[in-house]
Amino acid sequence: GAFGSNGQIPKGRQRFFFGHDAFICAMAIDPAGRLMASGQEGKQATIRLWDYRSGICLAILKEHASGLVALDISPDCRALTAVGLDVQGRQVIVLWDISGLAPILAGQNEFSIGRDPVVITRHLTGFNVRTIRFSLYEPDRLVTAGKDNIRLYRLKNQQLRGVSIRLTQPKGGAYGKGHVDVPKAARGPGSKGPGHADSSNPNDPNSTNNNGLPLNAAGFNGGLSAALGPNIFTDIGFESGSKSFGVESYKIFVASSSGALYVVDPELREVHRILQLHGAAINCIALLDGLCVTGADDRLVRVWPLDFSDYVMEAEHEAAVTSLGISSDGLRVSIGTENGVLGVLNVPVHKYVTMLRSHCGSVTCVATDPIRDQYCTVSADGTVRIWGLQVNSNNFNNNHNNNCNNMNGHSTTSLSYQRQQLSSAAPANTTTSAVVAPPLVAGQSTISAASAAAAAAAVSQHQQLFEFDAPGEAVTCVSYHPIQHELACGFANGRVRIFDVPTTSMVQELWQHHSAVVEIAFSPEGAQMFSGGADGALIAYDVPRLYAPVKFMAAGGGRERMRVCVCVSPDGEMVASVGKDPNAANAAAAATKTILSLVIFSGGSLEPIMRIATDAPDIAKIAFSPDSRDLLAISSSLCRVDRFCTKTGLIVQQIRDVHRHQALCLHVIGSYFGGNLIVPPTAHPNFGSNSSSSSSGSGSNSGGTPPPL
Repeated sequence: GAFGSNGQIPKGRQRFFFGHDAFICAMAIDPAGRLMASGQEGKQATIRLWDYRSGICLAILKEHASGLVALDISPDCRALTAVGLDVQGRQVIVLWDISGLAPILAGQNEFSIGRDPVVITRHLTGFNVRTIRFSLYEPDRLVTAGKDNIRLYRLKNQQLRGVSIRLTQPKGGAYGKGHVDVPKAARGPGSKGPGHADSSNPNDPNSTNNNGLPLNAAGFNGGLSAALGPNIFTDIGFESGSKSFGVESYKIFVASSSGALYVVDPELREVHRILQLHGAAINCIALLDGLCVTGADDRLVRVWPLDFSDYVMEAEHEAAVTSLGISSDGLRVSIGTENGVLGVLNVPVHKYVTMLRSHCGSVTCVATDPIRDQYCTVSADGTVRIWGLQVNSNNFNNNHNNNCNNMNGHSTTSLSYQRQQLSSAAPANTTTSAVVAPPLVAGQSTISAASAAAAAAAVSQHQQLFEFDAPGEAVTCVSYHPIQHELACGFANGRVRIFDVPTTSMVQELWQHHSAVVEIAFSPEGAQMFSGGADGALIAYDVPRLYAPVKFMAAGGGRERMRVCVCVSPDGEMVASVGKDPNAANAAAAATKTILSLVIFSGGSLEPIMRIATDAPDIAKIAFSPDSRDLLAISSSLCRVDRFCTKTGLIVQQIRDVHRHQALCLHVIGSYFGGNLIVPPTAHPNFGSNSSSSSSGSGSNSGGTPPPL
């Protein structure tokens, strides 16, 4: 996303760092946790320096034109380096002096705005660099790695001077074992021990080692990936903690996309050892005292002793592991994955806790369970997730009020309300705490008994309980059954699927629409279900008869392409939808631009009983008032809310300019209604009355304050 967040693990809270306007591609923080650097990708490559404790942006750096790939802060917090492209498309390493941001007083923890960062040097490199790190042992040295290169740099006379690490075996073969070490845990059945080669003839090009790779590919001539392609190095780690200065000999660990870990001797400037630790690309490494943690595309996190004889701990995730971080005490490892899961591994007690689960795409719909403390979110990433709802409404309301300004720049796409709690969905990734739950394929009961028990025992504080995955399909809307623990999901291909949540099994699948399902609604007693589609169709279903379709109501004029939204009155007596005005073809109607109308059906007979004309060119959402006496409609293009009387069809109230941008959602909460924000209708400065024609006549209210909802 375009903002960063800081999670406080004991309190379960978050802070946000706003300022970026593009995807954040690189981050770094100094070992003391005082200064944070973040860089955004794109043509406007920008690096921001933050006071980590206060969240204040201290400096903005724009030395790179584009292509920012990596950055790092020195252990003493006096220098910053980054790798990106200049205006001519050449890769350049920039080094800044940031000592001017240090505290004014010695020992003071807070930064002050002092001297701006100063560029020390710009170094053009002909090597493809993917990652860069300051040496933890020599403050004036850097280590870079990328495609087919590992390089050591030293700052001398305001210039970076580099030397490459030899990746091929020396002629004399004086070091190493001449092949890739394969730890016991990384080998298949029949293995003969760590680093043990097969007894096959090494000169035979068809012979293989214990890892199933050609023996001639296991030598140092290009490393393990020589037979698979170029060496692409992904991350750099150091042998000891950040306080180990002054050591005489140390090793540098470099991860590669072949799943091998290269152990580099910086004194000899050569590879000391190659270890095959994973069967897929290693994306990140982290080193504790005596331990090495690796995360890879095979979804595994493994903890190894530094002799790499066998891993001592392994954690499997739902997606590729993309990042690792170490706590200051060296006892905990934070783990980030490709599907937006953030977890913390407590190494001494072998305990793993999931701190955050999130969607990887825009959240398009949210619905709350009317009975249970749960809510459901739908995302463009093709997943439907069910979360535990925080039961402390006071804490929730306070947090919502305090963080409402943080939604600036992110449009709200859906609203849902239950028991004085409001859940909002935004295109940014959701940021809620969660428990580990395996992905569930839509329509299949794949959840284990242990996972179900964990979900049932989860504390209701926005933890993920279930996840439904529909590969290759887009979920467009969702709605809970008012009584049964069932969930109805509408898809972009026109299908409607109903799931039993506790068992994660599919109850029914319906295909009545020719295009995307726009909205699904249930009657209050749960006997009827309605679905509106982008094909202009409104379908009614009989729930007790396994959701059998009973009537095609065609509110939108049949198969004409228009968005049909639907809502059911709280008393169950009426069903409202959006339809095409049959008088739109008349010249008078065309002159007034009256092209849409609100159609109200009888909840019992499902026959139309009223058609209310409107001059809105589009209607994004409609909703009944809690007493069923009013019907509200919101126009996204006009940013206007119209309120109609359901008995007379007359317009009662009109609120203009409800938002600065398009209004996408609407929900009525007692005497309030919400769109992208929650306001009482009579408190808005732009409310007023307006006349509108209807099947029952035309007219307006008598002025003054409109009747309350």
